[in-house]
Amino acid sequence: MLVGGGPTAVAVAFASSVAVDRLGRVLSRRGVPGFFLTFVGAAVASVVAVLAVRVGLLHRGDAAPVVAGAIVALLPGRAIVSAVEDAIAGFVVTASGRVLTVLFNAAAIVGGVGLGLGVARRLDLTLSVDAAGTSALDVVTRALAAGVAALATSVANRGRVSHLLPVAVTGVGASWWSTCCARSVWPAPPWPPPARLRSRARWPG
Repeated sequence: MLVGGGPTAVAVAFASSVAVDRLGRVLSRRGVPGFFLTFVGAAVASVVAVLAVRVGLLHRGDAAPVVAGAIVALLPGRAIVSAVEDAIAGFVVTASGRVLTVLFNAAAIVGGVGLGLGVARRLDLTLSVDAAGTSALDVVTRALAAGVAALATSVANRGRVSHLLPVAVTGVGASWWSTCCARSVWPAPPWPPPARLRSRARWPG
């Protein structure tokens, strides 16, 4: 819902994300490294979206929201937070290691999604990525979806019960703010700068 998917896309993404999570747990018990777990999960998410479009369950424009929703569970949010905490605390080596882990995780996601797109090409499917709606209802829906996503992420990361409401409110506010900025409610400063400002610049040489 946050990226513009309809009810069918939401249902397919939910089922796909649950399947990815369960499959990851099964493979983890067998000692499969995390990189390959992420790759397989992203591949499953993208292939499910492609097959759903192929059988007519989804519109081609809903494939991208389904993939995005299904791979949320694979995003290294905890690793990013830990890397930032270590960097702030002065543990530079540990922070660098965590950042490298995040990069490998991102590479695995890109590779898995690329595999799904390769399957789509083999099936002669052209998947489109449509922009989300801009009506007031769309903005409100995305804000509420962001709050639910933030709340679910907090629960998945074993957050405290007292933190759930502030996390949900923060998710709604962040979505609202980003939507306003993306739709240029507050115009960005002109670039390049006006001639009056450029004339004051002093460049070496």
